[in-house]
Amino acid sequence: MNYFYLLRSLTSSSGLPALLFLVTDKCNAKCPICYYRGSPEAMSTADELTIKEIEKISRGIERVFKLIISGGEPFLREDLEDLIITFCHNCHVSQIDVTTNGFDPERIYSTTEKLINKLSSIPFNITVSLDALGAKHDQIRGIKIFDQAVETLKSLGKVSARNKNLKTGVNITLSHLNQENLVDTLAFAKEIKSDLMDVSVFRNNNINQIGIPATSPQDYKYCCDFINSYFSESNSHDLSRKMSLAINRMRRDIIYQEITEKRMILPCYAGTHFALLDPFGNLYPCDKFSFKLGNLRENNYEFFRLWRSEKADYMRKDIRNKRCFCTFECVIPWNIIANPRCYFTLLKTAFLN
Repeated sequence: MNYFYLLRSLTSSSGLPALLFLVTDKCNAKCPICYYRGSPEAMSTADELTIKEIEKISRGIERVFKLIISGGEPFLREDLEDLIITFCHNCHVSQIDVTTNGFDPERIYSTTEKLINKLSSIPFNITVSLDALGAKHDQIRGIKIFDQAVETLKSLGKVSARNKNLKTGVNITLSHLNQENLVDTLAFAKEIKSDLMDVSVFRNNNINQIGIPATSPQDYKYCCDFINSYFSESNSHDLSRKMSLAINRMRRDIIYQEITEKRMILPCYAGTHFALLDPFGNLYPCDKFSFKLGNLRENNYEFFRLWRSEKADYMRKDIRNKRCFCTFECVIPWNIIANPRCYFTLLKTAFLN
């Protein structure tokens, strides 16, 4: 973690600490727990932002500290390599996170290796979704994909072994569908010696998910304890790694508090330090798609025209005043970083745990 660039992104009037870019609406899986599936803005993939349009958007943002690439399935986008390179060159990106279902080991391996070679100074984190083992994972994802996901993890591990700037691993989306399989799934993630291991909580905030049972807090706590123990054993001496692990651990603690106490634990900085851009140019402060700020195509591709608008200011105040609480893993780290009262706990976690 480059703390100088982090500070610049937090204080710059033309920078952004974190941007989640849903690069495509297309996905080959059929996960009932996907927060983006069937979103209000779902359109034909022919309407997705082109590289020329992404060039225009990215030129207007001086710095993005963390670029998070997701979808849909991002590696289904044929020009993903050019898309990421365009953002990195124009926005001086300091870190890139990519999530994938691991459907095509060869394509993912090839694209990752090219990106790592061309952007050799930028740290990459690539996580493969793994919700269970074997046929159970295939059942949850709606397609036969477990074997490909495991092969992708192995092939990315080979790239990681040759490149210190690439870290790879597993992300589990915890829901009622896989709560009974946690022990085996976590043991497998440990067995393959993941650089990254994390758990996301299913949130039924999508119209297609109404009535789906919520996640058990006890099962989430079990995952957190396992992951904390796994990384405690690694005993890394790298300062940046220690701080990243501490932030992630604190994020999981906050999520556990939120799902048990059902209240906001920290003020939310969605719309201030975090933005979400969908494949069609729609801009949001977070993944609540009812909070649309506007469309960049309709605003001459000028990001800050929307980001500094009266509507955006209203949204930011609304988020704070409503004290809405959710478990959106992409935003909570920025709530921690923006809150000085978290710093003592962070330092203690990083250096004493």
